[in-house]
Amino acid sequence: MNTQSKQDVSTDRRCGFVALCGKPNVGKSTLFNRLIEHHWSAVTHKAQTTRYNIQGVLTENEAQMIFIDSPGLNESIHRPWNRILNRNAKAAMLGVDLVILIVDSRMWTAADDVALKVIQSGHAPCILVPNKTDLLKEKQSLLTMIDKVRGHGFSAIVPTSARKDKNFDNLKAEIKTSLPQADFIFKGDPQSYRRPKVIAQELIYEQVMRNLHEEIPYTIDVEISTIEIRENRLRVEALLWVLRDNQRPIVIGEQGAKLKTIGTAARKAIEASFGLPTYLQLNVKTQTKQHSSRMLRERAADDLTMLEGQSRVNDNNHR
Repeated sequence: MNTQSKQDVSTDRRCGFVALCGKPNVGKSTLFNRLIEHHWSAVTHKAQTTRYNIQGVLTENEAQMIFIDSPGLNESIHRPWNRILNRNAKAAMLGVDLVILIVDSRMWTAADDVALKVIQSGHAPCILVPNKTDLLKEKQSLLTMIDKVRGHGFSAIVPTSARKDKNFDNLKAEIKTSLPQADFIFKGDPQSYRRPKVIAQELIYEQVMRNLHEEIPYTIDVEISTIEIRENRLRVEALLWVLRDNQRPIVIGEQGAKLKTIGTAARKAIEASFGLPTYLQLNVKTQTKQHSSRMLRERAADDLTMLEGQSRVNDNNHR
């Protein structure tokens, strides 16, 4: 338990957890990566690339923002996988200080209503971010949408383009003023607190999504079996777990070509993220019940660690 007293907290400092939420494919992960100024969360053109909650930190002057990238909230809950993703997205909002609802600036949809309803069931203030403004054909459609949703209780509405880095200063300013007065959680360089295993998983999975098609990439699980630094080189060994035996040849490709393509692109992304020469080894295996059970336990432990961190800062902020 954090026993820090209010007297220890600089009254000029603000710190808190910020959940990025919305329906699938509105640019949450692109916005997350831009905000933390690192490529940590997988980004592709395919919906629901993000499957688990990813955490990153940005410290600017007297404000520390702890961002959580969450899976897209899906209005179709009939498929078990969608229910799991929705559960992960809702977990990201537990105990946060601020929620950012990201929508496509070109149109408000019924799926956005579903996401807003989930957010409003909590107690955190919410900033609306109409994203992808670079794709707008006419500004009037955005103004019409803003007028339509203005009465939903948003603390601010900040249109932006995550892909083009538009209006980011205004967005960060709104986020900072929405956070509670509190001392920083992460001291020194916040990036030193990153979880290398999670980042490597995300960057490998990004290439799985980019290079495989149909339903196959959605059923693959990436497990990092080894990640270590030796003699200023990063060594990563990972397993790609497929659902069925007949999917292994598709992932591997003719004479290993597809797996090599995935591995080469993932290695370059990992090198860029960690700033180290990287050796990456990928193997493909078929999932077993034992594997699925173990991976679920590990994901649950990761989520518990994140929730405990959110709980500690909120306990401190509300004293």
